[in-house]
Amino acid sequence: MGTKVVLADGKIRDINQQSNPDLYFALRGGGNNFGIVTRFDLETFPQRRMWGGMTAHPPTTNASVFQAFENFANDAAPDPDAALITAYAFVEGNYIFSNNYMYAKPIAYPAAFREFTSIPNITDTQRITTLTDLTRELNASNPGGFRETYTTATFKVSAALQRQILDIFVREMAPLAADDATGFLPALVMQPVTKPVISLFRKNGGNALGITEADGPLILMNMAI
Repeated sequence: MGTKVVLADGKIRDINQQSNPDLYFALRGGGNNFGIVTRFDLETFPQRRMWGGMTAHPPTTNASVFQAFENFANDAAPDPDAALITAYAFVEGNYIFSNNYMYAKPIAYPAAFREFTSIPNITDTQRITTLTDLTRELNASNPGGFRETYTTATFKVSAALQRQILDIFVREMAPLAADDATGFLPALVMQPVTKPVISLFRKNGGNALGITEADGPLILMNMAI
């Protein structure tokens, strides 16, 4: 809804659609290139109990996981309550898939995730709980205190492309993984940017990224090492 920004001349300004609409629009798409943002003003809503959790899968399920991801992204329009994070990570000498599910209503095993939950798993923490509890669970799988580098890319949803990226990732990480480096935790993290989500880019000041529903659905990929 708005930001507090330190401008290049040192002045501090509250920026929103009414006070400075041009700068507000630029900040939505230009990150910190137009000033240092020190505060975000957000629209909030009550979030009561919800469904969520995590399933972990062996690497042999990659074709099933990526196909489920593609289908989820393409079929997201009927159910805006579902959100997903898929990660492929090297943990304690082994690669695993993990799917983190978030569903905004307290409905057990919602249909939106059915294709994922039908894939054989080695861990399953899905339950009706709170957003706070789910956030703590996700945070526990990402311990602090490590040096990390992040690289992002955004591209059209494609299970075939995801499999190709995974093959390259595993091949390039192999020499580092073989060194048994302490604390070495490479991960590919992917989130779908569905057409319903893209349609919301127009809210509260306009679509500064220039991405339209015709461009989607997309994958936002984060490679973390």
